[in-house]
Amino acid sequence: MTHILPNDTLEYEIMNTEGQENKAFDGAVALLEKGVVGIVGTGYSSALRFPGVYCSSKKKPIVSPGSTALSLHTRAPLICMAALSL
Repeated sequence: MTHILPNDTLEYEIMNTEGQENKAFDGAVALLEKGVVGIVGTGYSSALRFPGVYCSSKKKPIVSPGSTALSLHTRAPLICMAALSL
């Protein structure tokens, strides 16, 4: 048992965007309408542009575990990339 967030409950939803930008965008819109504080995903640079810009416009971070497109960060500053290639 950890005490990182005492008295808080973390909830998550799993969505399969199939690497498609339109599905990732629809999922981001649906999650933000539910009041989430941030999103983990999508894992594809090609599917991150629209949801990333949308989340940034709503001041909500989106963490991408697989995206490596550094150019996305200039359009959507709240995109955090967990995997960077040099």
